[in-house]
Amino acid sequence: MKTRSHAVQKLSQGILCTAMDGFAVVEFAIVLPVIVFVGYLSMWLLGLGVLELQLHNDAQTAVRFLARGDTVPESVTLAAHPSRSIKVQLENEMVGVDLSETRKVPLILREVTLHAQATARSELVNQ
Repeated sequence: MKTRSHAVQKLSQGILCTAMDGFAVVEFAIVLPVIVFVGYLSMWLLGLGVLELQLHNDAQTAVRFLARGDTVPESVTLAAHPSRSIKVQLENEMVGVDLSETRKVPLILREVTLHAQATARSELVNQ
């Protein structure tokens, strides 16, 4: 059984510090939501980078098909991606495709628009 003199002895040695016991829990409770938000935002930015790569790939695919005189596959068109806009330019022997897609930034009332352009020479032969 602990006596009062035992507690006073521990207090004088600096062992008994009950006022500091809850600080680690409070710090963890404050920092944890920040860490989760930063992790979520990092994953969203990674997804935005993947979307940029997909846009460039789809623009190259579309311009390749259009340069050959074929129809653009459905995986590139608006049917597969409703938030995407496609512009096709035909000048002389050149075919150009401009793809853009808009995404909303999480927890912020702003949008980010990504663009991808591709140009190729038309392979159609005039007869």
